[in-house]
Amino acid sequence: MKAKLALAALSVSLLIPTAVIAAPVAKAPSKPAAKASAADSIDSYIKMVSPKIQQAWKAPDKTTAEKVVVSLTIEKSGKIKSVTIKEPSGDQAFDDATVASLSSIDQLPAMPATAKDGMVLNYTFNAGNRNQTTKADNDSYVSAFSRKVNAAWRNPKVDKNCSVSVAITVDKTGKLVKAEIAKSSGVKLVDDAGLNAAKLAEPYPVIPASLGEKMTITFTFQAGPAKDIVNKMKFNGVPLPQGDYQISSGGAQLRPLDVDTAVNRKLQEREAQVQERLFNLKNVLSQQAARFGAQSIQAAKAQHELANCAVELHDYKEAEANYKSALPIVESDASQTTELHSLLHDYAQMYVTTARLKEAEPLMNRALELGKTASGIETTKQRKVMEDYARLLYKLNRTAEADGLYKQLKEMR
Repeated sequence: MKAKLALAALSVSLLIPTAVIAAPVAKAPSKPAAKASAADSIDSYIKMVSPKIQQAWKAPDKTTAEKVVVSLTIEKSGKIKSVTIKEPSGDQAFDDATVASLSSIDQLPAMPATAKDGMVLNYTFNAGNRNQTTKADNDSYVSAFSRKVNAAWRNPKVDKNCSVSVAITVDKTGKLVKAEIAKSSGVKLVDDAGLNAAKLAEPYPVIPASLGEKMTITFTFQAGPAKDIVNKMKFNGVPLPQGDYQISSGGAQLRPLDVDTAVNRKLQEREAQVQERLFNLKNVLSQQAARFGAQSIQAAKAQHELANCAVELHDYKEAEANYKSALPIVESDASQTTELHSLLHDYAQMYVTTARLKEAEPLMNRALELGKTASGIETTKQRKVMEDYARLLYKLNRTAEADGLYKQLKEMR
């Protein structure tokens, strides 16, 4: 089930306040705690009046402006003394509308006693989607962002419909800064799946220059029984299409196959854990490549582990890419025979799982021969290679060779 975009924070006109005290706040004689208290009361005041100022701001629906910075001089009583443009937007109508709408406020709550002579507040108003260029960049970015997150989302099959909202913050390069639950589904498995999707979707698209340095987009993921899957039924052990049923004289009944069970939930939890491990392994790979180089044995081992994790998630394309990248690096290091033995076996087994038997055979054969000659390879691992190779040979109709391997296995016991 695809993720639903709940809110693109970047499309909302953004209000960024900075305070400039018109005259210095009276300083307490000696105690630092008093200074902190004064600053806290001013901060609280700014937080209180900023929403009122944001609500009052009005601007044309369409503009060529990107942003305007405005200075509001406020008297101690809360009366707005003046509204002036500190940094013009380049669009006079946009600037004039901003000044006019903010001047209409006239009166704000009285200031705290620590602001004896009033203050000047500087506000930055971003045009957002009023600017058609920004709107186009916004729409294009959100679309690309959505595709990344949707591709990473795995719908946990829980027994009831629910949703989780995840706030995803990225920097201008597309790097994930943080992902956190904005609204919980009430089901840990679903919440974890939402966070994993945000992590696995990285790297995100690069943020267009018109949209700033960083942004947060909140996604709502829908989870629950898959609505697009027809419920499969079984009658007397024979699968039937939905609605195609009969009752025998013995009173046999239809039984739904797609039901949520404790076992199924355990499997879903396991998948979420593997998704988390995959994300962590990608970070490990990046760190190893940065520290030792992309062609280092450390990076190759991380790729091997990453490939094994991808196989668990049935992402065979990613698994193959990592196996293929790691193999020549490990082959080039004569001291890594144990790692090479394991890598060849895992790589071959991935091909067996995907029914690419002819590609699996030479890799499995190499693992077998390496295990015969190299030192340090555990007997149990070599036996596993022999068993899997024998099964592969049977599938390739090379029964005589397979029988020979099984004979060797019996002799090893």
